[in-house]
Order: sequence, then C-alpha cells, then structure tokens
Amino acid sequence: MSKRAFCLWSGGKDSHLALQKALDEGYNVELLLTFFDARTRLSLSHGLPARLLHDQAELLGIYLQEAYVTREEYGPRLGDIMLSLVPQGIEHAVFGDIYLEEHKTWNERVCAKSGITPLFPLWGKSIDSIVDAQRTLQSVIVSVDRSKIDRTWLGKEIDDRFREVLAKGGLDFCGEKGEYHTLVAGSPLMNGCLQLERWKERVYDSYVGLDALDWSVMRKTNTVGV
Repeated sequence: MSKRAFCLWSGGKDSHLALQKALDEGYNVELLLTFFDARTRLSLSHGLPARLLHDQAELLGIYLQEAYVTREEYGPRLGDIMLSLVPQGIEHAVFGDIYLEEHKTWNERVCAKSGITPLFPLWGKSIDSIVDAQRTLQSVIVSVDRSKIDRTWLGKEIDDRFREVLAKGGLDFCGEKGEYHTLVAGSPLMNGCLQLERWKERVYDSYVGLDALDWSVMRKTNTVGV
C-alpha cells in the first residue's frame, strides 16, 4: 500500500502534531496544503501570511502549496485539489481533528469524492496526551476569541500560565472550538525556528489576531533576517 500523503496545513499546533504522528507511522507526507482568504491574502482561521508559512515549511523540509478561495469556494476547491493529487500518487490526507465529529465527517465526505483516504492521527487521543505532546512545540498564540481570552496573550507562547487561564475559564485546552489559534515557531521536526519581531493587532469577526509584519528565520546553521 502506498503511504504517500499530503497534510491540510494551518501552521498551528494541531496540524503540526498530526503531521508528526503521521510521519512516525511511516507515511511519506510530501505536501502541505494551506488555504488563504482571496480578499485578505491571509490564511483561513489563523490569519497568517503565505511568506511566513513558506518559511515554516522550509524549516520542515516539505513543500507548501497555496490555494486562494472565498469561504464558499473552500469545499469545492479542496475536492478539486484532491482529485488533482490522485494521479500524482498521493493517496492519503492528514487532518488535525481531535474530537469534533462534524469536522471529521465533513473531511471524510470530501475525501470520499476523490478516493483519497483520510487520516486522523489525533482522533480519539486523550486531551492530556495531546497537551503533553504540545509541550514539545514552541507554539505562539496568533489569534484569540476576544469574548473568551484576553488579547494580551497575542504573540506569547502557550505555557502553563496560559493553560491555567483556559482551565479557569472552562475552555478547551486544545482550542478545538476556535478559542484560539497558534503558529508553531519551533519543534523537533523543524531545522531551526521562527521568531516574530514586529506585528500589529487585526480585529475580525469575534477575534483579534496577530498581523505578522517582520520575523526572523533562525536555522540551525545560520540566521537570516526577513
């Protein structure tokens, strides 16, 4: 059986952990697929610029493919891209879903139309085990639901203090319902790390996000300013 795969990629902790587990299980993840808002040119949900995600992907050593859509175009475009990957020998799609059944079902339905086999490496894992795995990542908070989490956490790394805030607010540690979003700036998979240097706040819907303006790519061999 072919183990060639692509990963639906946000650049955040859940997609990163799903990628890591898929690689550990022997899958050859050849492509990271990220969707961007056709109007803002920023990634859906996380609001990150393509250049930043390409720098992250370079540190992972995996090619990043961009797709620009409106919200309404997202599903059909994902299905079209899957259909285009099948003749290239890609047979699996990696998703970072943890416990939301409606998300998992939707992804399974899109995959079924193309013949791609969906993989959910984090599905069914305990929250405690996922939180433990997150401790190996350098995850920077890039957006928060301002009705639930204070905006002062923007640009800070997830740590035990942040988890205390989540616990006191009765919020999901993993942010599976969109309470917050992250960018993985460093991990065991990455050949270096990213350091955000300049950003501004961006308010959209119920969120306040981090609009990244400047950052550095610090490779294990040398440092390059962006």
